[in-house]
Amino acid sequence: MNEIDVLKKISSNLTERKNSAALSNYRVLCSNIAFLNDAFLDAISTLRLIHGEIESSLKNDSILTPQFKSGTDLNAFIPIVSRLQLNSFSVFEKLAALTTPDDRAHITIENVSALSRGFDDYNGLVTATRQYIAGLIGSLTSVPLTCMCGETKTWAPPHATTELYCDSCGSSFQLLEVGGDGGYKITSNGPVKIIGANVPDFRDLPMAEQIKLLQQCEEAKKAHGPQPGRQPDAAR
Repeated sequence: MNEIDVLKKISSNLTERKNSAALSNYRVLCSNIAFLNDAFLDAISTLRLIHGEIESSLKNDSILTPQFKSGTDLNAFIPIVSRLQLNSFSVFEKLAALTTPDDRAHITIENVSALSRGFDDYNGLVTATRQYIAGLIGSLTSVPLTCMCGETKTWAPPHATTELYCDSCGSSFQLLEVGGDGGYKITSNGPVKIIGANVPDFRDLPMAEQIKLLQQCEEAKKAHGPQPGRQPDAAR
């Protein structure tokens, strides 16, 4: 079972079977989530304590081998490794914050749907899960993000979400996970190349292919309308 299977199970329990059995299963699910979330938070807290003790010890030259003592070139790696570990803890805590159980006070069979989640909630949870087990966070790969203004931003490790904006015009990027084998995502703002897809940039396509994609964009605009202020990019 992966993160998508878990989300599908939660969704089905909340929306497809609104009866006493579903509500009972939901209580058990919340209890299990609470137990695992508490255990996860305890583990993160323990890791931070261990990290603090190690970090303090590494400041003591007497326990370091000669090549890592203060004033040597290799000593510079100690704070770098420490920062990488702290970045990982931040990813762990983000996932923990998004996996807390629902507040079930005053929830009945009739109003259980009030706890249903929207796209942003599920998207945030899936993104945090991917960062925790196999996503871009921790990767050494730099990701090119081309803005609508024509400038390309290089999204470098550790791939902080606070860096998802264009340095030229200030527009923000929104990463969306997509499946399948497509090379482009058609949005109301134009065709967007999927990160990781083995296809040329839109401007490098033959004119006939560009026209075809632009026609699809026009259809998307008519169907959904423009969305100013944000521009989606896509990550595989």
